[in-house]
Amino acid sequence: MKIINKYVLREFIPQFLLGLIVFTFILLMEKIFYLTNLILVKGVAAEKVVKLFLYTLPSLSSLTFPMAFLMGTLLSIGRLQDDNEITAIRAGGIPQFKITLPILMLSLLVSIFMVYFNQNIVPNCQKKFTTFYYDIAYEQPTVKFEENTFVDIENYKIYIKKINRKTNFLKGVVIYKTEQLGFPLLISAKTGLIRQNKDRIALDLNDGIMQQKDRENPAKFTQANFKTYTMTFNLNENNQTQNYAKSIVNLTAKELKSEMKTFAAEKIDITSLKVQYYQRITLAFACFTFVLLASSLAGLGTKHKKSIAFGISLILLFIFYILLALGSSLAEKKILPASIGLLLPNFCLGIVAIYLGIKSNKN
Repeated sequence: MKIINKYVLREFIPQFLLGLIVFTFILLMEKIFYLTNLILVKGVAAEKVVKLFLYTLPSLSSLTFPMAFLMGTLLSIGRLQDDNEITAIRAGGIPQFKITLPILMLSLLVSIFMVYFNQNIVPNCQKKFTTFYYDIAYEQPTVKFEENTFVDIENYKIYIKKINRKTNFLKGVVIYKTEQLGFPLLISAKTGLIRQNKDRIALDLNDGIMQQKDRENPAKFTQANFKTYTMTFNLNENNQTQNYAKSIVNLTAKELKSEMKTFAAEKIDITSLKVQYYQRITLAFACFTFVLLASSLAGLGTKHKKSIAFGISLILLFIFYILLALGSSLAEKKILPASIGLLLPNFCLGIVAIYLGIKSNKN
């Protein structure tokens, strides 16, 4: 039996790694485009972007590991099934369950580790990503701005047509100052320069105008031309970083429990904190659920039907995340406790997997 276990694992691991690479690449596509843009367009040093890239990998791993287990199990067991090796092993009196047992045990061990990984390592890496990104933005103020895009700072909307990332020189600057009463103040300038001092950004504008409609008579407006005009914005970088770092997705398990205890004592709703806590556990044990599901599906397949089983598994993967969203919604609305609502995906697909597994063992 040890020989069979080693053989099954040797068949599974390359397929698992293939799935991990494929799904990681797919999920990284958007981030790769953004990080490449930081280097090529915004002039951020490549080593800093690589560091940002590494900080994003753990958060992706919480999603890609379950997917890779699904794909790896499906392809490895499906290959054994197609080549009639499963049939030969079962003819020797070994049931289907024992054939896939080494993969199941491996997925269980990984799931247990992923609980710690999702609850501690992922949030810490996300906090480091945020802090490091703000450090880059502090050193290179133009990182905050995109060409031909409105950027919100305080109660201003800033539009810049062209940005020279090396000199911080601007062309075609348009600024709207929004107010609760009356019409917005419009400031436009042909050119400008970004300067940064501590937690403030200064825009030195050249050759521009200020326009604002009269509150009492919108048909009238005041206009003033200027050669040079300087505007300063308080970025409060430290506060922004701190507030973002305290987002519940960036809290470790210990921090979530501490927040829950504090909020409960003050009679503040802690449902969102509970949903976040149990959602991480659900994603961790998805590794085991997907192996159970994929091995059952592969066990039902016959020669030339591996692709069909693969397609069905991808559909069930989609269903898992639908059930996860449903469970989260039911928990947020307090229809179900968070611990039960977030158990829904693994429970439902686990029942399906057990049923299919029993059916495949009878075949």
